[in-house]
Amino acid sequence: MRTNLSLQQPTGAWTNRFGWDAAKRLTNVTSQAGSFTNEYVPGVAGASGYSSRLIKRLLLPNLSIITNDYDSVGRQLGTWLKTSVLVQRETEFSSLRLSSTSSGIPAPEPKFSEA
Repeated sequence: MRTNLSLQQPTGAWTNRFGWDAAKRLTNVTSQAGSFTNEYVPGVAGASGYSSRLIKRLLLPNLSIITNDYDSVGRQLGTWLKTSVLVQRETEFSSLRLSSTSSGIPAPEPKFSEA
């Protein structure tokens, strides 16, 4: 499994370092942009002893967190972005409702039409 990647650019080198867990899942990427960390859903459908490939949380270098929610069979129910400036975006896949808030100001709801 790849542990390092180095790219030469006219402005210098860009390097990435990759971390993996025992289940061969990508756990972190470190580069000049910062450190990104994946946290996975425990087990398959919550069962212990199995390694899920579903990312529960992605920790970003700017201290923001992307959180995913799944149902009992691994279908994605929603994704939330939490930042240090209280900007949150939510997507609910089950109802096709999209909403966004920025500093507490709700965004207009998108309109869907059925054909």
